[in-house]
Amino acid sequence: MNAPSPLIRDGLKSFRRKPAFFFKVMVILTFHIVVIGGLLLQGCKNTDTQDVSLATPPLDTTPPAVLANSDQKPPPTAPQQTQVKPVPLQPVASPPAAVDSAVYTVKPGDTLAKIAKLHHTSSRKIQALNDLKTSLIRIGQQLKLPDPKAA
Repeated sequence: MNAPSPLIRDGLKSFRRKPAFFFKVMVILTFHIVVIGGLLLQGCKNTDTQDVSLATPPLDTTPPAVLANSDQKPPPTAPQQTQVKPVPLQPVASPPAAVDSAVYTVKPGDTLAKIAKLHHTSSRKIQALNDLKTSLIRIGQQLKLPDPKAA
């Protein structure tokens, strides 16, 4: 009966190490859970609270009758805040755009079709007005746009 089992590699030696390994893994997992839980609880504290003694001045508990008979001056009172009425905002009128000199500067990603659609005209009209042979345009190029009234 001392013969090693053909079904288990190295006999029963591997089973003896398994509980120790399982214990070590459980200890490490427990440690991580406790540390992470502690960090989460620490981070969930309300940090906006202030010490009440610092937030409010100490109250004078001396009765007014005692103050009237003594040489002490009453504590200064806080200045009263005045109410400010909001002024209604007036809409700002934009200066009228010059219709005669409609010029567009080409930006990255612009195409002649996009510019034409943006300004409610056709790309052929922009090509004719700027003497363009093709629809290729360059970044920074100044394009004259047709009058919107003529469109």
